[in-house]
Amino acid sequence: MADFTLPNGDEVTFDLDKLTLKEWQEMKNPAFAQEEEYLTISKISGIKLEVISAMTMGEYKRLFKKLVKKIQDPLSDPN
Repeated sequence: MADFTLPNGDEVTFDLDKLTLKEWQEMKNPAFAQEEEYLTISKISGIKLEVISAMTMGEYKRLFKKLVKKIQDPLSDPN
């Protein structure tokens, strides 16, 4: 089951096994480079970097919120 659906209808499932604890800790750091954050999200979501960087602010925030929710409770049903 998908964790997030892009505006074009593509479904995204976050693969947390591709995320290290170090990467997650770095993403929570306000000094972490935005480009690195996008690369990390691309790696665990399968969304191309160009698609992430072209998202509206609202869409990106919704995506990130769903990612945080999955990280907080990785075994729960995303719906």
